[in-house]
Amino acid sequence: MKTILYLHGFISSPASRKAVMLGDYLRGQVPGIEYLVPGLHHRPAQAMAQVERLCAQRTPADLVVVGTPVRTIERQISQLAEFMDMGATITDMGSVKSTIVEAMKKLPNSVHAIGGHPMCGKEISGIQAAD
Repeated sequence: MKTILYLHGFISSPASRKAVMLGDYLRGQVPGIEYLVPGLHHRPAQAMAQVERLCAQRTPADLVVVGTPVRTIERQISQLAEFMDMGATITDMGSVKSTIVEAMKKLPNSVHAIGGHPMCGKEISGIQAAD
């Protein structure tokens, strides 16, 4: 079974608007896919350990969607690459593209990187921007 692992930001949750919207879409359009949105720990090292445990329980991902804040996406792109099969695709739902695309350029040639449409997120960041 193919798995999509959605990683929300540290001031967000599995109930975030982006996570729910993507889950609703996938359930209606992509049968037979496992969609995971773990409740991530607020400490980055513990959150990455959670993600690593989830990835270790599955075969390498064919698709990874990253829905965290832009600064976090930039770091996670390189960290997630080692869990992806040759030919896998990674995309994002970040609101700003330039720094994400730069991080994607550093991925191995075996990983296909596609900058997603900036339809999600806001033009402001921080706790005051949280939904």
